Amino acid sequence: MIFYGINSSKLKDGQLNNVTCSNCETQTAMTYGVFGKYFYLYWIPVFPLGKTNILECNSCKKTYKLKELPEQIKHKFKTEKHTGVL
Repeated sequence: MIFYGINSSKLKDGQLNNVTCSNCETQTAMTYGVFGKYFYLYWIPVFPLGKTNILECNSCKKTYKLKELPEQIKHKFKTEKHTGVL
């Protein structure tokens, strides 16, 4: 019997400061998590299938995928990722 499937795990987490939430329109911070999805065989990760970035407004608690947010927040997220803050 062969055991296989798909699972995910949290790779990184942190916070973006001084961003404006598109839901509540307040300038606040957003907490983010980067999740990696992978294929496993006998509960051992074999190869990655992709990553998902999830952000949550600290004020109204609405969650977003990175692609759902305005360009300003996407740019700030990517800038901090490349400077090593993430």
